[in-house]
Amino acid sequence: MAIRAIVFNLGGTVAAFDGVAPLVAAFEKNGFTVSRQRLAGLFDRSRRDAIDAVLLQDFKVADAALSEKILFAFFSGLEAEASKAREIGSARKVFAELEKRGVKTCVASGFPRALSKKILAAAGLQGACLVSGGEVSRARPAPDIVLAALEKIGCSAKDALVVGPAPMDVKAGKAAGALTAAVLSGGFGLRALQAENPDYVFQDLGGVLSIPQFVVQE
Repeated sequence: MAIRAIVFNLGGTVAAFDGVAPLVAAFEKNGFTVSRQRLAGLFDRSRRDAIDAVLLQDFKVADAALSEKILFAFFSGLEAEASKAREIGSARKVFAELEKRGVKTCVASGFPRALSKKILAAAGLQGACLVSGGEVSRARPAPDIVLAALEKIGCSAKDALVVGPAPMDVKAGKAAGALTAAVLSGGFGLRALQAENPDYVFQDLGGVLSIPQFVVQE
């Protein structure tokens, strides 16, 4: 199988930033005290699903409008963290090398487009192809954002690799029909990632350059 394109997750793969503190603050703003540890343990799912889970499991509250308020407060708080984002590993060099090899790339982010672009710019990757959560109807582990990214760069899933730091990234890649690579740069443990049977496991996104299956685009 030749790899002609790679879809990278944004947070924990391409760029590093504190995504937990804004969520802690968003809960506090709405009258709920939740620890960093509790929230960090739920980052294997969409932020909305994490909010719903905490409200229901910890406070016995099921309120869609409240969840939306907390989510809005989270994204607002994340704006401040976005400007502090930094590239993970040598992300810019990895993207440049992949371009030289003729491999198409796109970044998939569950965050709103404007926020995602701000994070990419802070990490020095402002020109990268981007598909954001607002462009698809279902969040990961559904394959929608992966398929949208591949459509944007004109590649089929059978010729693609999906790279991400969370179990849901591996699930989304597999559901799309692509090869998958888990990276340890997002804070998820090796055991949790291996449980999803990714095709590759790397310390960070630089590991993709060791894959021998790239082909040069015609």
